Amino acid sequence: MSELRELELSIERARELIATKNAIERLNDDANFKRVILDGYLKNEAVRLVLLKADQNFQSAEDQKQLDKSIEGISYFASFMRTQLQLGRMAEKELADNQEILAEYMQES
Repeated sequence: MSELRELELSIERARELIATKNAIERLNDDANFKRVILDGYLKNEAVRLVLLKADQNFQSAEDQKQLDKSIEGISYFASFMRTQLQLGRMAEKELADNQEILAEYMQES
């Protein structure tokens, strides 16, 4: 694959990562998303599940296993969202750098 094609693919991938980051940022600003996901799921549901870990009615091995899975699910989702934001931020810099390299390449051609 040529250097130019690799550069174009890198720019395309950076734009995709930035688009995902921007979408997450828009979601984070949306009142419904905040209510249902950020507050309802990532905060309130996480606290509820952690408190159930010590509840007398949820002490069986199966209950504890299910609670752990549910808590891990919340954690993985939150981690996914943070990672996508970070990848998008890094892609913004990469995109700027690659666009500059592409412009220089085009001038030389």
